[in-house]
Amino acid sequence: MHGGASGYARIFHVKTRFVSSLVCSLAVLLLLAAPAWAHFAWLATDDEGRALLFFNESPAERDYHLPESVAEAEVFATVDGAGPARVELSEVDEEGFVGCRSAEPLAAGATLSTDFVYGNYHGTLLTYSARYAATAEGLASSTSEEGLSATAVMSDGKLRVAVRWNGQPLPESTVTLLAAGAEPVEATTNIDGAAEFDPPAEGLCGVLIGHTDDDAKGEIDGEEYTSASNFLTLTFSKGETKQESSDDASPDEEDEASFLPELPEAVSSFGAAVADGWVYVYSGHTGTAHDHSRANLSTRFVRTRVGGDLDSWEELPMGLPLQGLPLVSHGGKLYRVGGLLAHNLLDEDEDLHSQAAFSEYDPETRRWTDLEPLPLARSSHDAVVIGDKLYAVGGWTLQGDEGSEWIDKVHVYDFADPGAGWTAIDQPFERRALAAGEWNGKLLAIGGMESSHGISQEVNCYDPASGEWTTLADFPGEGMSGFGVSAWNHGGKLYASGFEGVLYQLSDDGAEWTNAGELATPRFFHRLAPGAGKQMLVIGGASAEKGHLASAEALSL
Repeated sequence: MHGGASGYARIFHVKTRFVSSLVCSLAVLLLLAAPAWAHFAWLATDDEGRALLFFNESPAERDYHLPESVAEAEVFATVDGAGPARVELSEVDEEGFVGCRSAEPLAAGATLSTDFVYGNYHGTLLTYSARYAATAEGLASSTSEEGLSATAVMSDGKLRVAVRWNGQPLPESTVTLLAAGAEPVEATTNIDGAAEFDPPAEGLCGVLIGHTDDDAKGEIDGEEYTSASNFLTLTFSKGETKQESSDDASPDEEDEASFLPELPEAVSSFGAAVADGWVYVYSGHTGTAHDHSRANLSTRFVRTRVGGDLDSWEELPMGLPLQGLPLVSHGGKLYRVGGLLAHNLLDEDEDLHSQAAFSEYDPETRRWTDLEPLPLARSSHDAVVIGDKLYAVGGWTLQGDEGSEWIDKVHVYDFADPGAGWTAIDQPFERRALAAGEWNGKLLAIGGMESSHGISQEVNCYDPASGEWTTLADFPGEGMSGFGVSAWNHGGKLYASGFEGVLYQLSDDGAEWTNAGELATPRFFHRLAPGAGKQMLVIGGASAEKGHLASAEALSL
């Protein structure tokens, strides 16, 4: 499907020592074999910390002549989340370096980015993007919903590159790793748009990604083009990873050890989602169980790297403090769906109100935008995105002294057609504190408390294609095991965990659940999230023995 991207990545091998491995690719790309296609835009810094922009085959080679479009490209720096601010560059042509360079060193921890159009090349529009960070943990390309973007994360000694096109994972795309003193290495992205490498022990690393959009047509400088070829480079230095365990640790200890930093506070019933290499945690319940007040709602919205490459959580602009809410991601943005707000102070009678608010957070602008509210105020529910549709499942409506109303509708929001608003699907159950998940393209509702106040182990499955509900194998366990459960689809498999502290995997036919790992600290009202590679993150929640938790675990799948 993306054979063009694979071919473009292989253009790196134009040097004689690589020709033998490219005979087939060059036969297909004969008409495209020209010097411009063998060179790409790169960002880096020199020994004095000054910003560099250059055009070459790899980040280690910096003496190719500078095309006019590259020289005119604007470069921006971001420091500690502030910015981006334009970096003033001047053209330089000296021994060992031809390109653009800043007069002053960058601030510590600064990241660099540039995006520009090269021009019309034999009927295709060439577009280049480049990103630079001192280490992989600081490196993330644009999270824009448009165009080619990627993130790079170090995890367990592996470099994981996640590629997106127009905000969606890009499978079957070739990613090339270029390291100083080593041969280029290629990998193909999986269904999640991710590719993994064994990075070199140290030194400068470059990543090249290419993608051709055959549907792009237009005109530039009076010349028509019938496709658009997009190239993205990522540059960083190989650094140590926090996930590497001591030699004395046993395999079991390594699997159970948390490599995410502790949350800023112990919290349960919060929202969590992953987008472009970051894991986000929104608000939730603090304090002790069943003690509900404004004071016991977290006022934090935070994020950290999925791979645990940061030792803290970054504070983000906060919206309404809530509990009992889901947070989902789509197209690189975050979406907060409903939730519960306490109106009462700490020493007052509980006055709890479910919310209908539906809000979008854009990591690029760091702003929240209110969208069309839910048809019903909703809390203690869950939500999942399947394709372009968001499904809000289960829960109830609390409005102070008016009591509770259990919800028997799934509400659906189509990101591809936001003007249509919310639609409703009849729900054959009334449950809250349940988990929603995606399984084989279908919606699952797992466990929860029933309107009769019993705890359910039932797993309901909705098929968007047929519009029918069925039941699958019950969630394992008894007693409280189905209450406050969390679920996530990772690598095409559906996982869920609850009160008993076991991570279960649902079989491909939906007939059974199998043990996929055990938590070091059993918990419920927590959140699962995909970790780097084949790891599942288990974040926060509440423990029967320890109360609310700030810890996070990583289980190897």
